[in-house]
Amino acid sequence: MSHCSQCGRYVGPYEACPYCGARMAGRVSIRAVKAAAVVLATVGLAVLWLAATRSPVPRIQIGQASATTNMAYVQVQGWVVRGPDYYSDSGYLSFTVADDTGEIRVSAYRKEVSRLRAQGRIPALGDLVSVAGTLRVHEDGVALTVNVPEHVEVLRPEPVERELGSITADDRLLRVRVRG
Repeated sequence: MSHCSQCGRYVGPYEACPYCGARMAGRVSIRAVKAAAVVLATVGLAVLWLAATRSPVPRIQIGQASATTNMAYVQVQGWVVRGPDYYSDSGYLSFTVADDTGEIRVSAYRKEVSRLRAQGRIPALGDLVSVAGTLRVHEDGVALTVNVPEHVEVLRPEPVERELGSITADDRLLRVRVRG
Protein backbone atom coordinates (compact mmCIF):
# COMPACT_ATOMS: atom_id res chain seq x y z
CA MET A 1 0.00 0.00 0.00
CA SER A 2 1.56 3.30 -1.02
CA HIS A 3 -1.01 5.69 0.51
CA CYS A 4 -1.32 6.66 4.17
CA SER A 5 -4.27 5.07 5.97
CA GLN A 6 -4.65 8.19 8.20
CA CYS A 7 -4.35 11.16 5.83
CA GLY A 8 -4.71 9.43 2.44
CA ARG A 9 -1.64 11.03 0.89
CA TYR A 10 0.96 9.22 -1.21
CA VAL A 11 3.73 7.84 1.05
CA GLY A 12 5.90 5.83 -1.36
CA PRO A 13 8.51 3.51 0.13
CA TYR A 14 8.59 5.14 3.58
CA GLU A 15 7.66 3.21 6.73
CA ALA A 16 6.08 6.31 8.30
CA CYS A 17 3.93 8.95 6.62
CA PRO A 18 6.07 12.08 6.10
CA TYR A 19 2.94 14.29 6.42
CA CYS A 20 1.13 12.99 9.52
CA GLY A 21 3.74 10.61 11.05
CA ALA A 22 1.48 7.57 11.07
CA ARG A 23 3.27 4.22 10.90
CA MET A 24 2.49 2.23 7.78
CA ALA A 25 1.17 -1.23 8.60
CA GLY A 26 2.28 -4.29 6.63
CA ARG A 27 5.56 -2.78 5.40
CA VAL A 28 8.70 -4.89 5.25
CA SER A 29 11.72 -2.86 6.20
CA ILE A 30 14.53 -2.41 3.69
CA ARG A 31 16.97 -3.81 6.26
CA ALA A 32 14.96 -7.02 6.49
CA VAL A 33 14.95 -7.34 2.70
CA LYS A 34 18.73 -6.79 2.57
CA ALA A 35 19.34 -9.33 5.34
CA ALA A 36 17.09 -11.87 3.61
CA ALA A 37 18.96 -11.33 0.33
CA VAL A 38 22.33 -11.96 2.00
CA VAL A 39 21.03 -15.10 3.74
CA LEU A 40 19.44 -16.39 0.53
CA ALA A 41 22.63 -15.76 -1.47
CA THR A 42 24.75 -17.54 1.16
CA VAL A 43 22.43 -20.55 1.22
CA GLY A 44 22.40 -20.63 -2.58
CA LEU A 45 26.19 -20.63 -2.74
CA ALA A 46 26.34 -23.43 -0.17
CA VAL A 47 23.90 -25.52 -2.21
CA LEU A 48 25.89 -24.89 -5.40
CA TRP A 49 29.14 -25.86 -3.65
CA LEU A 50 27.58 -29.09 -2.34
CA ALA A 51 26.20 -29.95 -5.78
CA ALA A 52 29.54 -29.26 -7.44
CA THR A 53 31.57 -31.35 -5.00
CA ARG A 54 29.13 -34.26 -4.91
CA SER A 55 28.42 -34.59 -8.63
CA PRO A 56 30.66 -36.96 -10.61
CA VAL A 57 32.92 -35.70 -13.37
CA PRO A 58 31.23 -36.48 -16.71
CA ARG A 59 33.05 -39.15 -18.74
CA ILE A 60 33.16 -38.58 -22.48
CA GLN A 61 34.66 -40.40 -25.40
CA ILE A 62 37.52 -38.51 -27.01
CA GLY A 63 35.65 -38.22 -30.31
CA GLN A 64 32.80 -36.38 -28.54
CA ALA A 65 35.01 -33.37 -27.77
CA SER A 66 33.82 -30.36 -29.76
CA ALA A 67 33.66 -26.59 -29.53
CA THR A 68 30.65 -26.85 -27.21
CA THR A 69 32.72 -28.81 -24.68
CA ASN A 70 35.65 -26.38 -24.73
CA MET A 71 36.86 -25.54 -21.19
CA ALA A 72 34.63 -28.25 -19.67
CA TYR A 73 35.92 -30.39 -16.82
CA VAL A 74 35.61 -33.94 -18.16
CA GLN A 75 37.05 -37.42 -17.76
CA VAL A 76 38.42 -39.59 -20.56
CA GLN A 77 39.58 -43.18 -20.51
CA GLY A 78 41.92 -44.87 -22.95
CA TRP A 79 45.33 -46.31 -23.67
CA VAL A 80 48.58 -44.33 -23.59
CA VAL A 81 49.80 -44.44 -27.20
CA ARG A 82 52.59 -41.81 -27.13
CA GLY A 83 54.82 -40.47 -24.41
CA PRO A 84 55.07 -39.67 -21.63
CA ASP A 85 57.36 -36.75 -22.44
CA TYR A 86 58.85 -34.94 -19.45
CA TYR A 87 60.76 -31.66 -19.62
CA SER A 88 62.59 -31.12 -16.34
CA ASP A 89 63.56 -27.49 -17.00
CA SER A 90 59.92 -26.38 -17.32
CA GLY A 91 58.28 -29.13 -15.24
CA TYR A 92 56.00 -30.08 -18.15
CA LEU A 93 54.63 -33.60 -18.69
CA SER A 94 52.54 -34.75 -21.63
CA PHE A 95 51.28 -38.01 -23.11
CA THR A 96 48.69 -39.04 -25.68
CA VAL A 97 45.64 -41.12 -24.81
CA ALA A 98 43.53 -42.90 -27.43
CA ASP A 99 40.23 -44.72 -27.35
CA ASP A 100 38.09 -46.13 -30.17
CA THR A 101 36.95 -42.63 -31.21
CA GLY A 102 40.16 -40.58 -31.30
CA GLU A 103 43.27 -39.27 -29.56
CA ILE A 104 43.82 -36.53 -27.01
CA ARG A 105 46.98 -34.88 -25.70
CA VAL A 106 47.12 -34.82 -21.88
CA SER A 107 49.33 -32.23 -20.19
CA ALA A 108 50.33 -31.39 -16.64
CA TYR A 109 52.45 -28.58 -15.27
CA ARG A 110 54.91 -27.98 -12.41
CA LYS A 111 53.03 -28.55 -9.15
CA GLU A 112 50.77 -31.23 -10.59
CA VAL A 113 53.74 -33.04 -12.18
CA SER A 114 55.66 -33.13 -8.91
CA ARG A 115 52.60 -34.55 -7.13
CA LEU A 116 52.05 -37.10 -9.93
CA ARG A 117 55.68 -38.21 -9.59
CA ALA A 118 55.44 -38.44 -5.79
CA GLN A 119 52.26 -40.53 -6.00
CA GLY A 120 53.54 -42.79 -8.79
CA ARG A 121 50.76 -41.79 -11.19
CA ILE A 122 52.84 -41.16 -14.31
CA PRO A 123 51.68 -43.64 -16.97
CA ALA A 124 53.85 -45.62 -19.34
CA LEU A 125 53.29 -46.53 -22.96
CA GLY A 126 50.48 -49.11 -23.18
CA ASP A 127 48.88 -48.33 -19.79
CA LEU A 128 45.12 -47.93 -19.45
CA VAL A 129 44.43 -44.52 -17.90
CA SER A 130 41.45 -42.57 -16.69
CA VAL A 131 42.20 -38.84 -16.63
CA ALA A 132 40.02 -35.91 -15.59
CA GLY A 133 40.85 -32.31 -16.39
CA THR A 134 40.03 -29.19 -18.35
CA LEU A 135 39.27 -29.89 -22.00
CA ARG A 136 40.66 -27.45 -24.55
CA VAL A 137 39.56 -27.60 -28.17
CA HIS A 138 42.03 -25.99 -30.60
CA GLU A 139 42.13 -25.76 -34.37
CA ASP A 140 44.89 -28.35 -34.50
CA GLY A 141 43.42 -30.84 -32.02
CA VAL A 142 42.07 -31.52 -28.57
CA ALA A 143 44.01 -31.27 -25.31
CA LEU A 144 43.29 -32.06 -21.67
CA THR A 145 45.05 -30.27 -18.81
CA VAL A 146 45.37 -32.11 -15.51
CA ASN A 147 44.31 -29.89 -12.59
CA VAL A 148 44.13 -32.47 -9.79
CA PRO A 149 46.75 -35.27 -9.75
CA GLU A 150 44.35 -37.56 -7.86
CA HIS A 151 42.14 -37.58 -10.97
CA VAL A 152 44.80 -39.52 -12.90
CA GLU A 153 44.29 -43.26 -12.49
CA VAL A 154 46.76 -45.66 -14.07
CA LEU A 155 45.99 -49.33 -14.63
CA ARG A 156 49.11 -51.17 -15.71
CA PRO A 157 48.12 -54.49 -17.33
CA GLU A 158 49.98 -57.66 -16.42
CA PRO A 159 52.52 -58.78 -19.03
CA VAL A 160 51.57 -61.61 -21.36
CA GLU A 161 54.01 -64.51 -21.77
CA ARG A 162 55.22 -64.71 -25.38
CA GLU A 163 57.92 -66.41 -27.38
CA LEU A 164 60.34 -63.99 -28.99
CA GLY A 165 59.40 -65.07 -32.53
CA SER A 166 55.64 -64.85 -31.89
CA ILE A 167 55.47 -61.06 -31.35
CA THR A 168 53.76 -59.34 -34.29
CA ALA A 169 52.59 -55.84 -35.20
CA ASP A 170 49.20 -56.71 -33.70
CA ASP A 171 50.90 -56.79 -30.30
CA ARG A 172 51.54 -53.04 -30.42
CA LEU A 173 51.17 -51.46 -26.96
CA LEU A 174 50.79 -54.92 -25.39
CA ARG A 175 52.95 -55.49 -22.34
CA VAL A 176 54.81 -58.78 -22.91
CA ARG A 177 57.25 -60.97 -21.04
CA VAL A 178 59.58 -62.68 -23.49
CA ARG A 179 60.59 -66.31 -23.01
CA GLY A 180 63.44 -68.05 -24.71
